[in-house]
Amino acid sequence: METEAINGSESPNTLTPAIFGRRPFAVRALTVLIFLQAIIFLGFGLATTDWRQPLPSFILDQAPQLAFMVMGLLNLISAAGFLRLRPAAWLMAMFVQGTYLLLALVLYLVNRPDDYLFYGLMALSVIIVVYLNYAEVPTLFLRWRSHDNSSRLTAQNLGYYEDFPD
Repeated sequence: METEAINGSESPNTLTPAIFGRRPFAVRALTVLIFLQAIIFLGFGLATTDWRQPLPSFILDQAPQLAFMVMGLLNLISAAGFLRLRPAAWLMAMFVQGTYLLLALVLYLVNRPDDYLFYGLMALSVIIVVYLNYAEVPTLFLRWRSHDNSSRLTAQNLGYYEDFPD
């Protein structure tokens, strides 16, 4: 198993996963897809925003573009969390995907856009949600504990992680 020692010690309590160590394919694919989606969201938001408007009308007129930029930033944070296997990354990624799909549904009902990028992003978001719900992905990021903490289901039990950070 590819691990790196923190202090040069090889004890199991000081081992952390290597950034590109043994991980399920779904986690590696999600990291790339979420990063790609973040770049697209930020690019779309920055490219379509009219920065010359006065502030009160700017916020109202540019709300979808601002929402895309915020979702892009949250996706970047989530992709970094996926790289480091942080438990909050899964929840943040699911939140961003749900928010985008809700925004896309509202924009579809209001405007009926003819842009293929719009439908491509919806398809990408659905693919990310499917990957986020693969059995090994939530298990790797979320920890379920019983009342006596004896049957802890973690990534350590699956062999993907030596010591899951608390």
